[in-house]
Amino acid sequence: MPASRYPTSWESDTILSDGRTVHLRPIRPDDAAGITELHARLSPATVYYRFFTPMPQLSESMLNRFVNVDYQDRMAFVADYRGSLIAVARYDRIPGNPVAEVAFLVDDAHQGRGLGSIMLEQLAAFAKTNGITRFVADTLADNTRMLKVFRDAGYQLIRHTEEGVVQVRFDLTPTQQSRDMMAAREHRATARSIEAILRPNSLALVGASRVPGSVGDLVFANLLEGSFSGTIYPVNSEAVSIRGVRCYPTLEALPEPVDLVIIAVNAKDVLHVIEDAVAIKAKGIVIISAGFSDTSRDGAAVERQLVALARRNGIRVVGPNSMGIATPALGLQATLAPVTIQQGGAGVHAQSGPLSLAILAEIQRAEIGVSGFVSSGNKADISGNDLLAFWEDDPMTDIVLLYMEGFGNPRSFARIARRVSLAKPVLAVKSRRRRDAPASLAFGELDYDGAVEALMRQTGVIRLDTLEQLIQLTRAFLDQPLPNGNRVAILTNTGGTGPLVADALTPAGLELATLTSSKAIVGADNPIELDPSAKPAQWGERLAALLADEAVDAAIVCYIPTVVGSTSDPRTLAPPTERGLSGYPNPAINSAAHVAEAIANAASNQNIKPVLANFLALPGVPAALSSHGQKIPSYSFPESAAIALGRMAEYARWRSRPSGESLKTEPIAMPNDLTAIIESGQRMVEGRQARDIAIALGLPMTAPSGARREELEGRSVLLRIELIHDSRYGPFLRGSLSGVAFDLFGATSLRALPQTNQDVDEFIASIPGITITDGYQKLPVIDRTPLIALTKTLVGIADQLYTINAMLLDPISLTTKGLYLRGVRLLLRDSPLEPQMVTRSLRAPGSIH
Repeated sequence: MPASRYPTSWESDTILSDGRTVHLRPIRPDDAAGITELHARLSPATVYYRFFTPMPQLSESMLNRFVNVDYQDRMAFVADYRGSLIAVARYDRIPGNPVAEVAFLVDDAHQGRGLGSIMLEQLAAFAKTNGITRFVADTLADNTRMLKVFRDAGYQLIRHTEEGVVQVRFDLTPTQQSRDMMAAREHRATARSIEAILRPNSLALVGASRVPGSVGDLVFANLLEGSFSGTIYPVNSEAVSIRGVRCYPTLEALPEPVDLVIIAVNAKDVLHVIEDAVAIKAKGIVIISAGFSDTSRDGAAVERQLVALARRNGIRVVGPNSMGIATPALGLQATLAPVTIQQGGAGVHAQSGPLSLAILAEIQRAEIGVSGFVSSGNKADISGNDLLAFWEDDPMTDIVLLYMEGFGNPRSFARIARRVSLAKPVLAVKSRRRRDAPASLAFGELDYDGAVEALMRQTGVIRLDTLEQLIQLTRAFLDQPLPNGNRVAILTNTGGTGPLVADALTPAGLELATLTSSKAIVGADNPIELDPSAKPAQWGERLAALLADEAVDAAIVCYIPTVVGSTSDPRTLAPPTERGLSGYPNPAINSAAHVAEAIANAASNQNIKPVLANFLALPGVPAALSSHGQKIPSYSFPESAAIALGRMAEYARWRSRPSGESLKTEPIAMPNDLTAIIESGQRMVEGRQARDIAIALGLPMTAPSGARREELEGRSVLLRIELIHDSRYGPFLRGSLSGVAFDLFGATSLRALPQTNQDVDEFIASIPGITITDGYQKLPVIDRTPLIALTKTLVGIADQLYTINAMLLDPISLTTKGLYLRGVRLLLRDSPLEPQMVTRSLRAPGSIH
């Protein structure tokens, strides 16, 4: 076959097991010298394992064959690390067959860094786009490293040994084991890459300054004030010392290599600093300097250049235009923040620079401690996905807070966020945009705000609209246990707040608890209203009884100091003074603090059910609510407490739901007709062409016996399901009723591509009007099992046939006899597939979604 055009889109970066990055790309004819140098560095044993014979050097004809491929039936990828080729992986298709022979070669000095697994993933993904469905490989029986690569890939292996040679065969269809093992490798590698940035042993600040108020001065002052547990080196070619610390003219002049380089110089000098960081083999870079994609297209081009330089030399980058990073437990305060960040359990990521400082200020005001903070700025490299992977297993992090202007790689987000959410809450502020009505969307077009909502729903991430909500909810998640249900008891001392909270429960997904064992003690129905003269001990006793009631899952306490009686009455507020309420020894204020302490005591004694409060922010109350070890979050308005508790209950339900079994999809071969259409450049496929392709894909195009009669009798249900494989947000399913119901109402359900049988069930159950299949008027009850099978087939198509950009099944006729498709359309991809869409490759430098 004649050589195809060089597939530039398949150039990518990925992370090795030690956290360093490496550049992967298709091989080129001009790689001959690099391949020769790689071969010369190999040990005799490595050469023998690869070629089954000693081979001190490659012949010219062999070398020529290695570096010249057609990028379809013959393909090879190389790994470029610090300017040298350190690995090569290739396949050669067996003529007339969807099977290819595969082989790998890794530099001895770089074995054990996960390169073999990475190259196999990349090669398999590319092969599948060219209709190859199976790999075979011959290796010597004692080549344990190569056999381990195949075994660790997680595919279903078929092995045959003959005369000391093992032939390994495996289908390229992902298995649950292969997905799990790839995800585990991705997680470990990504976490290691972030560890070098958030857990450095030493750092250098390039651009440290003596000019008061400058960026270099503020960052260095914060570093010193934080008492960093490692070593700090200020770098400035024009200073001998800064703030009493010896200064160095360049990075190469440092007495030792450093893990982390923080850059605060003019934009025009950043690239030179990165070159110096490469020379000293730094592990991570934080760029505080602005003036790149945040200002102009030319700046964006420079940004891509500097990130590419860093990655090809094994370095991850935060920024540019970052406000800094922090790990308070290590005393690492490398930020522009005017406050010292306190240690605690919240991992915080914010993209926007100035806004990230505002978030920090609000977090400090709410007394929320931080395990780690990253302002990603332009997000040219490191994004929230990387930080999620790091915080997933971080013992110092109990909750993750994200302020998102966009996703890094939505496919990675879907993989990672779901795992993290099962272990700890993830709260994300993502601004909402105008949502298009489903009927107004073109075939294959995605409602992006709906896509964000669908991704977060499937992954368990709690989406919030405002920073105020983020702070309020964080306090509740950090300080209180999750509720085991949605039944709420309300305890108050005024007739106004009880009904307000009760009315707020239903919109929050909660319900008013019907009291059982506690009713005799509290002496009233829920909400419970205490007399204004009730003593603090009575508040504690009533709350303890409510929390002991098996019919109660959570409690909200509302206390408002009353203004009655004379100045000698302990319920009376003090008259205003010039110093305000806080300056007056007021009995009512003291009483509020005593009530708060009694509430905190009752809540901490059981520590199983959450308690939220609505107290006026009077002196002494916040401290009293934290007086017994467990903090009771207090809200300014009673409805806010109900909303926060509702989100906690929603998350608890998601986490406790059946996770389901991962979907097992059968291998799907590329239909010959589809291959011919792709090569012709046609994008829209309809009519007979679409029908033939659907049949080849195993979709039911023939009516089951008796189905047409049910249709004629009006006893069938018409549905439409659309598969959308968006290049930015990944694959989704959109479902609705078909025909007049859709034309009139346009109600649809959009879900991220199901990963488990539970996801499939939830997608089908979410289709508006699907309950019509349960029997409606004269319609019979219709079994949804065929619809479940169809949905699983669509998942397999999305997972394996990346050339299909969208597929519309409309109408789907569902009857008691089964289902079949009466119409199908396809939209083929008009842009080249990028590795990050189907592998764990990092997104292209500087690309922001």
